[in-house]
Amino acid sequence: MRKKNKQSGYTIPEILIGVAVVGVVAAITYAGYRMYQSQQNSNNFGNIVNQITNNVIQSYQKSQTGYTNIASDMKPLIQEKVFPDTMTIDSSAGTVKIFSGAVTLAADANTGGFTLSFAKVPSDTCMKSLAAMGGSGFNAIDVGGSNLWTTGSDWPAKSTIATQCGNGSGNVVMAFHAG
Repeated sequence: MRKKNKQSGYTIPEILIGVAVVGVVAAITYAGYRMYQSQQNSNNFGNIVNQITNNVIQSYQKSQTGYTNIASDMKPLIQEKVFPDTMTIDSSAGTVKIFSGAVTLAADANTGGFTLSFAKVPSDTCMKSLAAMGGSGFNAIDVGGSNLWTTGSDWPAKSTIATQCGNGSGNVVMAFHAG
């Protein structure tokens, strides 16, 4: 008597179901990772703003002229490691970028301090970082070319922050006045 050969392996429908399950799991994992990455970028951005601000204040503590020449001091500030290594730094050109936008410093004639500006902050990072950091350590904060908050005033409502930050889409300019 002959034995029947039984084929081993998976059928096409079983393979398709397996591929579909793997695809769904990968999509969910990727979405979770993107959300985590977005939150980390927001937290890191707030830390970067505070770190640069503190480093600039420390760097100019003993300056006889204050922050007057800060805009032209980018190369020396880069050499001093005022800007974190996580940013895009071109030491020969004296430029710093984050989110593919320029980071600049300028003297603030109104307060005698300085302004730290970021050209292309993603809207969601703007909203999340402001919610996390508030206005502590700053004289004023501008978002999208308009004043958002000034020392002595109440912290703005979430709806005001969302509107000035672009309601979650696009990029905005953020400027932090300190010193």
